Amino acid sequence: NHAIAVLGARNNLGFSSPVESDCTCLNHMIKDVLDSGADIHFMRDLTRGGLASVLHELSGMTGYGMDINEKSVPVDEPVKGLCEVLGFDPLYLANEGKIVIVADENDSPKIINILQSHLSGKNASVIGKINGKGNGRIIIVTSGRGRRILDLPSGIQLPRIC
Repeated sequence: NHAIAVLGARNNLGFSSPVESDCTCLNHMIKDVLDSGADIHFMRDLTRGGLASVLHELSGMTGYGMDINEKSVPVDEPVKGLCEVLGFDPLYLANEGKIVIVADENDSPKIINILQSHLSGKNASVIGKINGKGNGRIIIVTSGRGRRILDLPSGIQLPRIC
């Protein structure tokens, strides 16, 4: 949301569906997750480069591949629509109030419940799995059940905004 909100404000685009920044403090929500005793392996905010960049960072650190379900990635409808019109992929856009947590699969329900108990985590969901393959590929399972590799972009979609 943040990247599209800033883009709209900077360029006076006058969106019919206003998009507000998702900028928010995550510290209380994260503290609750950490205090739960869940087996957390990795946690990162999506401020720089969005979800795609964070997944590539994780893949680069571990060498493991991932299978991500595109339908499970929470993206607000106005943002989806504006990304389609403007030619952006929301997976690469900065967010100021979102995180990725990689944890033991058995702890997922507990973590999701904690996240959803906070306003900033209301749309939290399990978006995929680390597949354990040493190829480092990130595969997006699309809405139509197709599969595509999530590459890092050769450039940047939007200039750094903050």
